[in-house]
Amino acid sequence: MFTSVTRNFHSFKKMARSMGYGEKDIALVSFQSVSKGYYGECGKRGENNYKVASVNLCSNISGQVLTSLFMSPPKPGDDSYDSYMVERDGILS
Repeated sequence: MFTSVTRNFHSFKKMARSMGYGEKDIALVSFQSVSKGYYGECGKRGENNYKVASVNLCSNISGQVLTSLFMSPPKPGDDSYDSYMVERDGILS
């Protein structure tokens, strides 16, 4: 006879904090989630669901491009650096 067991979800962050680790002690990485990343690009959330469902079918180019952009923002001296900083600081404030 099959018996179902209900399991509670415990986030890695919550467990690390309960073990005494702080923000600077451990790095957390989230896969398949650019929509809740640095800027919370809400328009990509629906596409993200589709991406997760079809990840085994083909390479997700837009997800790779977004992740690359998040990880390599404009640097001082780049043409878009000033507008990037204005937009970033506005969002974060």
